[in-house]
Amino acid sequence: MRTLPLAGKPLAAQSWPAATVAASLLRELGAEPDTRPPAAAVVFNGCVVDCPETSSDEDWAATGLAALTGRPSGPLLVPVGAPGTAARGLTLAIRALGGVADDGAALLGMRRDILPLSRGGTKSANGTARLLPTRDGWLAISLARSSDFELVPALVSGEASDPWSEIAMWASRVETASAVDRAATLGLAAAGLGEQMHARPWSITPWPKTSRPRRQERPVVVNLGALWAAPLAAHVLHRSGATVVDVRTGRGEDVNDRWRDRLHDGHQTEHVDLTSPDGRNHLRELVTEADVVIEASRPRALRQLGVDAESIMPDKRPRVWLRLTGYPRPAERIAYGDDAAVAGGLVAHDANGPVFVGDAIADPLTGLRAALAALACLSEGGSWVVDLAMSGVAAHAAGIPDSGHNQCKLK
Repeated sequence: MRTLPLAGKPLAAQSWPAATVAASLLRELGAEPDTRPPAAAVVFNGCVVDCPETSSDEDWAATGLAALTGRPSGPLLVPVGAPGTAARGLTLAIRALGGVADDGAALLGMRRDILPLSRGGTKSANGTARLLPTRDGWLAISLARSSDFELVPALVSGEASDPWSEIAMWASRVETASAVDRAATLGLAAAGLGEQMHARPWSITPWPKTSRPRRQERPVVVNLGALWAAPLAAHVLHRSGATVVDVRTGRGEDVNDRWRDRLHDGHQTEHVDLTSPDGRNHLRELVTEADVVIEASRPRALRQLGVDAESIMPDKRPRVWLRLTGYPRPAERIAYGDDAAVAGGLVAHDANGPVFVGDAIADPLTGLRAALAALACLSEGGSWVVDLAMSGVAAHAAGIPDSGHNQCKLK
């Protein structure tokens, strides 16, 4: 049994930034370096992927996120690491596996012309998160749902007529770890700056028994995630030849934004009532008929329904089960793209401290990595569970050598 899906497959790549990232990702999936000089950007197992060489500066500029990174009245800032290069490397690797995806750098900024985004510095581009100083560091906290504001009095142990002001005052009096723990207990998304900077972005595990045989027709992907990372992964897999079924449960999902319409274009939709036995049985049927399942929830969510990866009998298991979370399992903390990026250390800095990078940037980076993992696992027999943590994915992007571009060159 293979311990990694691409084990033994030959790989060669050129040495410029995005090609180097693509090669690193494919090696993590098991590919073995070929010492012969590459004929193109990436050559994997006979598949040749070529594109113009780019620098880290050019990769970041191509995201279109420079205008969203910095303080409202200050200069534009560039991020730690190289998220644009990470995204371009991901799409090069996806293409090397026969997948189809738009330029990864451009995908990071796909919402900038659709949603009302603005450069806010310590306020996220979409306005739902803040970066706040604590007694010993920095805290990112998101209030993305209307119900989150109802929890602010419990968070700060007092009134909250002005929620963000009250949170800022409370954060300044507590240590970062304590603030994160309290927010997590209440079900709020919060992170300390760099707390996950050493986290692994993914873990790929073969199941001990082989699932159903490989389909000869289009693989079927069942997507259980409704925000950004999971639908983007499903979108890339659809463009790469899969049939995608988006499951809607009616739990506060909003799929009416134009950017979400783009992600769901060409997908089938199944509405499932999880409060009824028939609905839960229908969900189980969808999952057991799939080749790929994408979940994006806290670990206990599907476990409570008995439809998690471990509850499916070996002969009914999908070939690939992608589990997207904010933090490495078994943590039950929720996360959104902005606070998860902060957890991974993916921020920009000036003399006054850190600011958010771009727009919920951990989400699309995770979606692209999930699609890559699925394509790699589908290329082989057997069954695989892939755990991806947004904070770890962000940490990977923050750790890519930036070729000296993090000097606020983009003005």
